[in-house]
Amino acid sequence: MIGRIKLLLLLCIFGTTLSLRIPFNKSQSACADISITTDATGAYTVLSDYGITIDDSENIKIKLRIKASHDAEILLMSTDSINDPLYKIILGGSDNTVSMIQDGQNGKIKAVYYGLVLENGFTKFMITLKNDKIKVKDGDKNKILKWKDNKNPLKVVNVGIATKDSKSGVWLFPCNQGQCDVAAEFECKKDSTCIPVEERCDGIANCLDGSDECGCDDKPNPSPSPATCTDNDISCDNGEGCYPSKWKCDNIKDCDDNSDEENCEGKYI
Repeated sequence: MIGRIKLLLLLCIFGTTLSLRIPFNKSQSACADISITTDATGAYTVLSDYGITIDDSENIKIKLRIKASHDAEILLMSTDSINDPLYKIILGGSDNTVSMIQDGQNGKIKAVYYGLVLENGFTKFMITLKNDKIKVKDGDKNKILKWKDNKNPLKVVNVGIATKDSKSGVWLFPCNQGQCDVAAEFECKKDSTCIPVEERCDGIANCLDGSDECGCDDKPNPSPSPATCTDNDISCDNGEGCYPSKWKCDNIKDCDDNSDEENCEGKYI
C-alpha cells in the first residue's frame, strides 16, 4: 500500500502531457480544429506546415479522425524530411482489409491487423508513442496495432499524412487532444479513461491511477483503486490496470512496474 501511495504522489507531481499542440486562432476564443485534405497523388503533408507541432517526443499522443476509403498513411518522422528514418502506420491498406506498422518508409512490417478499420464518414483513431512503443487504437479504444522498437528507437519530431490510391482523404485534428468531453468529463492521466466531472475530488479514486484525486487542496490523495480484471485479463502488480492475458510474457513492457514481463523464463518465442 505504501508503494502505491508513493507511486500516486509521483503521478500527481509530474502528471502526463498531451504532446500534440494545435495552434491558437487569435480570432477565436479558443483553439480551433484543423482539417487537412490529402489528394490521390500520395504526396505527404507534414503537420508542422499547418502549425501542428509535437511538444513532448517522449510521450506522443495524437487524436485524429480520418475520412478515406482505404490506405491512410501516417508517418512518425525523426526529422522534417520523409527521406530520413521514420515509422509508417498504414490504416485500411489493401482495400481496407489490413493495417500495419512499418519500420521505415519501405521497411519491414512490424505489426499487422487484419480487418476493416475505416468506416463510412469519419473514423476516430488514437496513436501513442511512449517508451519506444507505438500503439494504435480505434474510436472504441480497441487496440489494433502495437510494436516496440527495441533496436534503434527514434525520437519523433514531426508527423506526415497521406492517402494512397484513393480519390482523396480528409483528416481532422481536434483542438482538444484529450479523449474526453472537457465540459462534462475528467480524463484520467494514466490511461485516458473518461469519468464524470462530478467524480473529480470526491475523495474516491475513480481512476485506476488516482489522478482524479490529485491536486485537491483540502482532500487526501488515496491509493489507486484495485484493478478489476476479467478472466481473460492480467492485472499489473502495482494496480495500474488490466491488460489482455496474451500480453503476458510477449517481451513488451505494458505495466509500468514490468510485472507482465516477470517470471517468463522459457516463454518468449
